[in-house]
Amino acid sequence: MTFLVVRIIGDKSLVFPKAHGYYGVEIRPRASDFPYEVELLNQSAESYGEQFSDLTAQRIVTIVESESPYEADQQSNEIFNEVLDCMAPATYGLGETILLQTGFIRNLDTNWRSPRLAPKSLRPSPSFKIQNWNFESVDRAQALLSFEDSELKAALLRSHHWLRRSHLESSIQLKALFLWFAIETLATLRKGENIVPKIMQSLGFPKGKIGQQLDANILRELKQHSDYELVERQTEATLEEFRVFRNKVVHYGFREWDVKKETLTDSQAILMLAAPRLHGYSYDALFEGIETVQELWEFFPLLVALSPDQINDFHGTVLYLLRDRKRLSLEQERVVFVSL
Repeated sequence: MTFLVVRIIGDKSLVFPKAHGYYGVEIRPRASDFPYEVELLNQSAESYGEQFSDLTAQRIVTIVESESPYEADQQSNEIFNEVLDCMAPATYGLGETILLQTGFIRNLDTNWRSPRLAPKSLRPSPSFKIQNWNFESVDRAQALLSFEDSELKAALLRSHHWLRRSHLESSIQLKALFLWFAIETLATLRKGENIVPKIMQSLGFPKGKIGQQLDANILRELKQHSDYELVERQTEATLEEFRVFRNKVVHYGFREWDVKKETLTDSQAILMLAAPRLHGYSYDALFEGIETVQELWEFFPLLVALSPDQINDFHGTVLYLLRDRKRLSLEQERVVFVSL
């Protein structure tokens, strides 16, 4: 099917007096909109809560061949960002060439059309803390900030920074990279170290010292699951592939669409599960008086052994979610269209 995809560029970028073509992509001003396009864009902007000046916000447009509007939306996103990457230097650092969420899509074969709409489920929302009326307990954030300064405390603070950045980021590539950084700051002991085994350990797979030092009965119970070997191989292979990509991004500036989308979404799902679990072990280490990242990993087998209900947690949570990573990934919720 053939889809026309239209998005809005932020109103602080280049402003053209008439339409400009960029090899399959058109950037045009508000004056070129048809009435139905204005209505669709208004619906989309309201859904996302985006505000911009129609006078200076440009429309970026392309036509793609795709099996569904969702695939067309993803394809066009990559095409648009590549064009905007090339346009950005022309602002001389005075503007922001930002691709907004506001837009619409039209099937040129059937004339079906829809605004881009924000998903209703699994979106950021308020979380209310339950009041303990007798004794107010100290939460982890309060405890962390009250600890004496140490290498492990500093690493955990940096890790929290990158984890929060990943939640705020809309790019799949940057989400996954920031999650990797959140783990890397707690897992790297030497330059160039491969942290994949430590990520596997954080998830509960008995690698390295854990495999050597954990009680034999615990090891046997961890591995007594029909999905264990398959999930272990798939997870480790995905992390290795993403590690290579991470190094290329840092050294050569690879872009989101330079790696398979499946690798990004699978890696994001795995890292989203691993990072908070590593944070949990790091908090346990701080409460036990451990002060350095090296000591964290020296005592990691003991921290794992002391974890409550670890067998049920590993089988019922880790293996279950890693077997079906779509349960962990929010990628399918990035955009909604009205029914065909």
